[in-house]
Amino acid sequence: MNEMAKPIGLMPRGNGFTFRIHVPKDLQGHFEYNGSKTIKDIWVTLETSDYKSACSKAILKAAEFEKRFEDARIQLKKKSAPITVTADLLSTLSDSQLYVLARGWVEKIDAAHEKAILEQGRPEDLELHILDLKIDLSEAEIAYAEDNLSYVSKIAKKYLLEQEIGFEESSPAFKKFCRIFLEGMVEEAQKALKRGMGEVTPEYINPKFKPTEPLSLTTSKTFDEVKEMYLTFKQDILSEKRLNETRAMLDIISELFGKGFRMSNLDAEKSDKMAALLKKMPSNVRKKYPENQFTLIEAIDRGKKSGAKTISVSSYNKYISAFSGMMQWARRRKYVEDIFVEDLRVREDVRQAEKKLPFSDEQLKSIFRLDEFVRYHELKTSSKSNSSKDKADEKFWVSLIALFMGMRLGEICQLDVNDLEEQDGILVIKITENMEDYENEENKKRLKTRGSNRTIPVHPELIKIGFKTFWQNQKKRNAKKLFPSVKPVNGSWSHKHSGWFSEKCLPKAKAKTAKHTFHSFRHNFRNAERRAELPKELADFLGGWKTDGVSSSYGDMNSAYSTKQLYDAISKIKYEGLDLSHLYPKHRER
Repeated sequence: MNEMAKPIGLMPRGNGFTFRIHVPKDLQGHFEYNGSKTIKDIWVTLETSDYKSACSKAILKAAEFEKRFEDARIQLKKKSAPITVTADLLSTLSDSQLYVLARGWVEKIDAAHEKAILEQGRPEDLELHILDLKIDLSEAEIAYAEDNLSYVSKIAKKYLLEQEIGFEESSPAFKKFCRIFLEGMVEEAQKALKRGMGEVTPEYINPKFKPTEPLSLTTSKTFDEVKEMYLTFKQDILSEKRLNETRAMLDIISELFGKGFRMSNLDAEKSDKMAALLKKMPSNVRKKYPENQFTLIEAIDRGKKSGAKTISVSSYNKYISAFSGMMQWARRRKYVEDIFVEDLRVREDVRQAEKKLPFSDEQLKSIFRLDEFVRYHELKTSSKSNSSKDKADEKFWVSLIALFMGMRLGEICQLDVNDLEEQDGILVIKITENMEDYENEENKKRLKTRGSNRTIPVHPELIKIGFKTFWQNQKKRNAKKLFPSVKPVNGSWSHKHSGWFSEKCLPKAKAKTAKHTFHSFRHNFRNAERRAELPKELADFLGGWKTDGVSSSYGDMNSAYSTKQLYDAISKIKYEGLDLSHLYPKHRER
């Protein structure tokens, strides 16, 4: 067995080793390597068959490229020109231009509502979502009928600032824009409700919001050009992780269409051909058939000949959803006349809500009776090394936090010690992307969605088990990370713990099934919220789920509730069939 830990990017190849490093997203298209600026992954032959030597060389290569990446960023910043904004640009716009401006907001919110509809797995969730949409429409129509500009002024100002459009709040132009914005709010609410009710959603309802840009097929853009514009637009809507996933899927689809494919050449036949190839694509295609060795068509052909497992129906539908989202956006901007996606989706055998299940009471009992939990306090007072104790902290606390606070695995693993503080005598966790510093892009904290940013009190059961003392001890030792043993892998803080939990913890507890993963804790938490009859908006906030409805666009959810209100709410999360008193330390915290 090799004693040296394997560096990130080191891979065996033949009788030797190679080193692979991903070009950071912000440098793709700008970083030059071997005369090319389009490369996304760099592969270097290490010219050794000795494992220890390869490890040393890989570490040196990683440091070399990080320095080159940093130098490239410095040069890129020098080339970037500052953006200038006219002081009152809004007053110079015509009525038609104001409608075009408002339509941009309508499309942005409409895309978010479309995504929300797809995420409603349970019939009762969809019913609640439709009820919210009806309320949104009613409120918007009343505000429009009463010319209540204050109803939209705050969000209109925010949107203008995002678009870098200067304005005077007291000007007639701003009032006119607010009236148009109200029309847009009604337009969007009507479309969202139709979609929620399962009706065909028209491109527009109010003729004033009909796209007017001319379509010129003689200057048709390529698929890749439209893809880049679409992803730029999506930066304000998707989290960085989701944006990268969407990019990866659209890159695959682009390759299936072929290099330089023009949008004007898209028709039903080509769309069907792309989908047929996608269904034949091997799962984890670029791990099995690296991009620098095989084209996608070659990978599909090899996979077919070797009998490799193809992507699942669920994965296929995710690709089609990404393609559909881009094509609908392109049609609204008149880059295409038709999108040819209507019949591409394949029906799945199970509902979204049934794909992963919560743990049963018996499974939870088995998990928290493992040595990693039962012997934790004993290990903490032993003479074991700090690194062993750090690993024990991770294994013990991460699952408990997920169960009682509903946090995602990535949110827990990336926590800093300074993300915890006491407010009004209550210990809280601030779930945020903010951090004092980070070594490189891979170590940066990331959240799944904008709604994930929240501050929530620590559940009283965790305090009983010793969490406050654990946090105080981490502060005393000047630790930066709450769980120092956790290291990111390719930007993912959850990767290693997820592997340990699925491959070690669950099998030992005899709780491993195809429908149970670490994410099952979130399903347990969601069910506990329902049993506690928490208001939906409050329940969504605690778990970092996106709250639907136009009303959620107003105000700061982090200031909507007091710390005491949030503490009272999370204290109602209970698991009646689960007794964890055996995990309490001898001297319980107060």
